[in-house]
Amino acid sequence: MNTIAGTGSVITCLSDPKTFEKALQKVQLQLNGNVEAVRFSPVTEYDAYCTCEKCARVHEEEGSPAGIYIRFLNKLYEAIVVDHPNIKFEITPRAYMAKAPSVTKPLDGVWIRFDNDKCHISHPVNDSNCPEAVAFAESLQSWGTFCDNVYVLRNCVSDEFGWPFGSLHDFFPKSFG
Repeated sequence: MNTIAGTGSVITCLSDPKTFEKALQKVQLQLNGNVEAVRFSPVTEYDAYCTCEKCARVHEEEGSPAGIYIRFLNKLYEAIVVDHPNIKFEITPRAYMAKAPSVTKPLDGVWIRFDNDKCHISHPVNDSNCPEAVAFAESLQSWGTFCDNVYVLRNCVSDEFGWPFGSLHDFFPKSFG
């Protein structure tokens, strides 16, 4: 494990076999119920990740820290899918995962779920005048051209009806308006 300087946060080493065994046990416990998807999210928003020798080697091979996460989830998925053939694993890419890895693709049951909470809802995600929109669009394009298991979760709550509706105008501005 590594510690993020000055934050007290600990970064889990995904190349450590003990980490895999712990994760496998936790997922198996979750799956005792009627679960269709298991969501994974790196525990930190900081642009930090494990940089031990093994992880650093994977980052180099993959061209992105995202590779270690995809390798980890693929391995976990392979261990679980035998007993749970309909299971889906989802991961939300954080800042250091913005660029898709160049080698390891997510298996069919491993999905990349973007939350465009870093974008403003006052304009489309393809607005070149907004640095957050540009970064989001570049990340989405990186993953979208690398694999098919990508989707965007973007919901707003309607005060009138009290349930979420997708913000289609954020993604298709010319169709709505």
